[in-house]
Amino acid sequence: MRSSGGVAVSSELAVQCSGVTKRFGAQAILDAVDLTIRGGSFLSVIGPSGCGKTTLLRVIAGLADIDGGEVLVHDERLRGPSRRCAVVFQNYGLFPWKSLYNNVAFGLVVQGESKAAVREKTEYFIDLVGLRGHEHKFPYEVSGGMQQRAGLARAFAVSPEVLLMDEPFAAVDAQTRESLHAELLRIWEHHRCSVLFVTHSIEEAIVLSDDIVVMSANPGRVLARFTVPLPRPRREEEIVNEPAFTSLRREIWSLLHHRDRGGSPGASDLAALASNAGEGDRP
Repeated sequence: MRSSGGVAVSSELAVQCSGVTKRFGAQAILDAVDLTIRGGSFLSVIGPSGCGKTTLLRVIAGLADIDGGEVLVHDERLRGPSRRCAVVFQNYGLFPWKSLYNNVAFGLVVQGESKAAVREKTEYFIDLVGLRGHEHKFPYEVSGGMQQRAGLARAFAVSPEVLLMDEPFAAVDAQTRESLHAELLRIWEHHRCSVLFVTHSIEEAIVLSDDIVVMSANPGRVLARFTVPLPRPRREEEIVNEPAFTSLRREIWSLLHHRDRGGSPGASDLAALASNAGEGDRP
């Protein structure tokens, strides 16, 4: 194990994507993508629309086939959906005909847990995400923030080794999103798993992550990888004015903006990337 801002991170790899290629017809969505996630670490993937972020997440979840390369989850080659992984979707992914309680319990029931274990774990995570008193309501009866808390509780309840999150907070307002950031980090720091978090927000990626991967589009490729130089635990309101936060945000924004305009990094851009990307995409 080694430390990431005071939090233990394994030297072992939870996920390894090697040369992953995905096509839809003649169009390449992902092109020879190499990506690693260290055990117990939080990795965000950011890039322009259409760069294949969600497709990459679905590939790692075993929900999409690939046309080349391979994906290993804890050294096992992925051949379909894995019980090692849980997914939190942008649209919450809750069953509208089930109460929040039964939504949180769903994965445990599918895994064949005993009734006592289902009840114990469901009640624990209901309490952990602050849904006590609302657990018997249906999704349409609560706010988007509460729905996403239920989604988090359901994902963590099955004790995933890898948690895959596809822009889970994009549909909520800024104040709720900040609250959910704090909630997610609090739960993650107590129930450590490896996280891949897809986002369009540079600020969100910096607040949450140990590492950030920047992708380019047409086709989707890994453009750069950055290590976030801010210690944990983090309070969003305390770090947004830190020079390290501002510098990293500016660099990622500049890189994305340059690529969106169809350019490629010049010598000064590449020098900056080399100084900030650390070990790149290696563990």
